[in-house]
Amino acid sequence: MKQIKSISIENVKGISKEKFDLFLAPNMPNFLVAPNGFGKSSFATGLNSLNRDRLKLSDENYHEKISTNDPMIEFEVVNNDNSVSSLIATKDQNDIKKVFDVFVINNQLKPDANYRNIHGKPITSPSLEVADIYIFEDIPEKVSFNYTVTAFRNTIADTKRIWFDITDYLDNQLLITKLSELDIIEKCKLKKEKSQIERFINIVKSLNVTTENILSEINSTHINIIDSEHLNSILDVIEKYGRCSRGEALIIAIQIECLYNADKEQFIKIVKYYKYCIATKNAIGIFKSFQTKWKGIEPKEINIYKKKNGKRELVKKHFGIQFPRATDISNGERDVVSFVAMLLKARYQFGRKPFLLVIDEVFDYLDDANLLAVQFYINQFIEYYKGKSLAFFPIILTHLNPHYFKNYFFSNQKVHYLNKWKGSVNRKIENIVISRNNTLDSSYADNISGYFLHYNPKNIDLKTEMENEFTAQSLGALNHTLHKSYDFITECNTSLENYVKGKRNYDPLAVCISLRIKMEKYVYGRLSSSILQNEFIQTKMTVNKLNFARDNDNVEIPEVFYLLGTLHNEILHIRRNHDNSSPIYLKLNNSTIRKMIKEVTK
Repeated sequence: MKQIKSISIENVKGISKEKFDLFLAPNMPNFLVAPNGFGKSSFATGLNSLNRDRLKLSDENYHEKISTNDPMIEFEVVNNDNSVSSLIATKDQNDIKKVFDVFVINNQLKPDANYRNIHGKPITSPSLEVADIYIFEDIPEKVSFNYTVTAFRNTIADTKRIWFDITDYLDNQLLITKLSELDIIEKCKLKKEKSQIERFINIVKSLNVTTENILSEINSTHINIIDSEHLNSILDVIEKYGRCSRGEALIIAIQIECLYNADKEQFIKIVKYYKYCIATKNAIGIFKSFQTKWKGIEPKEINIYKKKNGKRELVKKHFGIQFPRATDISNGERDVVSFVAMLLKARYQFGRKPFLLVIDEVFDYLDDANLLAVQFYINQFIEYYKGKSLAFFPIILTHLNPHYFKNYFFSNQKVHYLNKWKGSVNRKIENIVISRNNTLDSSYADNISGYFLHYNPKNIDLKTEMENEFTAQSLGALNHTLHKSYDFITECNTSLENYVKGKRNYDPLAVCISLRIKMEKYVYGRLSSSILQNEFIQTKMTVNKLNFARDNDNVEIPEVFYLLGTLHNEILHIRRNHDNSSPIYLKLNNSTIRKMIKEVTK
């Protein structure tokens, strides 16, 4: 599987009908960026509602809460041969689950109520709680091997001490689990394997050397009779995880095979319990690695009781996290604990099919240390699935653009904008900004910044310099007029005017440039002397210019000028071969920001 080309969703919460052309890449983090209110949670809710057989929404998650609005989710998948497959889930079917495992990590807070009795009166106060999170449900029964070395010796009719007690090896959970994963113990019953085991047992019976020398003779002379691929695979595992010689491994293998044949069902139960023990130890270790002060909160076995005949009766056990009351843990700690628990649940729940892991804005609330730890474990997920030759798609829903917020350290990641800019892009303007951002000539960069991207009453013509930079950076042909700063700014102003009038034919980057220049021009015109104006022009960065005017000439700076800094600073992030317009559009499309910009342009 090469990628998920698109995901279409219909009639889920706030989404009526949307097709997201994503081209999600496997085995790397995929960030899906969209503003608050766009529908990221609706996207996550739809995927979280995929059960084994169908797409099952709760009543409140139907679009417009009308249950006759039939929901649908469709994946378009690009296969290894470049063919495209369509997988559809509806209220009656689920083709997606036949191919993918899907797991969603989202905010686990649920409304609850605290009840108190004050002066004999019941008082109720609302609170937000987190329900217990079960990493493993229905803990398997603890079962032990029915083994004694005496019983084994009696089985083969040989009391030599070379048939040593293997209890320690049977207690080695990793060894027994690895053997079961080979799925070849059953093959020891095959004619070739059975014959070689019987031959070896007979050789040992015939040896007349002392017990101390038998193992040496087995390793030097008789181990070579085992040429079965299946038996040698078993010996390899026992040698590695049992830390023993080849001859000892064979002694152990024969006894384990005997136990397996005597009670296969018990052997399978033991393996299931061992896998549970290994996983829980690992889960606790991962949990403790996060930097926290969680007041003793960690994964543990949780008893589940049910009332029967007026009494509480233990019905099952789970392994997971029990949360204290909201008053006993901070909001930040609660969010991190629930996220880690859900991450662990995802880690141990799947592993046989391509896996879609959706993280719904949880990243936006983690502190730096825990954010770094989470990224480490997502990378471990990626390596785990690579080792199984399975596609793993970690999808992180966020309103924070990873290109700007330097909290994400993945070496290989893709950023997708759900609410993409669908208008035209003025490549002429964009390429001039890119040439400035990528140039090695500081003088050229200063001239583009000073005359094209900031206010300057002088006009400058950089035709020759721009042509040289465009050639050096392979940016194509230079526009025949935009090498003049006045013409460049005039074209940007047109975009700003169209944006303010509510028209769609504007360029987001040009709006940012024009907005910055208009604010600086406004402040420049209020400085009381030409000397101050010249110093203002020479000052770098808009915020420094505003502060200069305020501190040196008591110019009253509208607060909106500072607030809009996050918008016009988008210019700094313009990159080649990148969707530069969508992240700006996400901000320009906000009604409050539109109102702020209209205020500036009055």
